[in-house]
Amino acid sequence: MLGLMCPYLGGDTCKCLKAGSAYAWSCTVPACGTGVFRAGSGGYVYAPPATGGLCFFGYAYVALDSLGTTASTPNDATVRTAANPPSYQSCGTSCALSVTGTIAATSGAFAQIGFSIDQPLSNTAAHGSPLPLGNALMINWSASASTPKPLSVVLVGSDGLYYCGQLTVGPPDTIKYTSFNTKCYDTPADGVAYDPTKIGLSAIALQVSPGATSAGYDFTLTDLQDVTVP
Repeated sequence: MLGLMCPYLGGDTCKCLKAGSAYAWSCTVPACGTGVFRAGSGGYVYAPPATGGLCFFGYAYVALDSLGTTASTPNDATVRTAANPPSYQSCGTSCALSVTGTIAATSGAFAQIGFSIDQPLSNTAAHGSPLPLGNALMINWSASASTPKPLSVVLVGSDGLYYCGQLTVGPPDTIKYTSFNTKCYDTPADGVAYDPTKIGLSAIALQVSPGATSAGYDFTLTDLQDVTVP
C-alpha cells in the first residue's frame, strides 16, 4: 500500500512518511538511477530506468516447471530441477544472469530467469509491488541457436496473475505494458490484459517455453528498463 503513496526510488531501509497531505520516502537510496543494469553479490539486481521510469531492484532467481526441465547457472553448475532450482546466491560483485539446461517438448514446460521487484537488500521484509511509471518495458537478452523461440517476458502482478509478452523483434525488444496478457501465446491474445495503472509488479522474468522437440537452451538477461515510448 505504501508503494502506491510514495513513488519508489529504491532503498534498503525505507519509511513512507506523511508530511501534511503528501507522502515521501525517507530512506537510503542505492545507486540505481545513475548506473547500468547489473547484478551483484547474492544476485541482487539493479535495473535503472529511462528518464521518468521506475527503478527495478531485487534478488534474481531461476524458476522451472515440474515436468523435467533442467537448469544450471554460471555460479551453480550442478544440473538441477524444479525441486531444487539453481540460484545466484553465491554470485560475487559481478553476476551473469544466465541459465542453461534442457526443456522437453511438453505443454506447460518453462525455464525462467527472474528477479523480485522492490525487494530490500536485507531480504528480511516483504517487498512491495509498485506500479510502473513508464508505459513500456525494454528488455535485452541473448540466446543460443538451440534455444526454442520466441522467448517471452513474464510480469508477476500484485493480483497474483502472470502476464506475458512474446519477444518477436529483438533483441532488444520493447513491449507496451497494455500489450501484456495472461494468454500472450494465443492469436489474438484472449486472456486477461495487464493494466499498468491498477496492477503493481511483484517480479519480472525472461522465459523460454517448449519447442516442437526437446532441446537444449542457454539464455541471458542483459538489460531491462521501465521506459516511455510513443
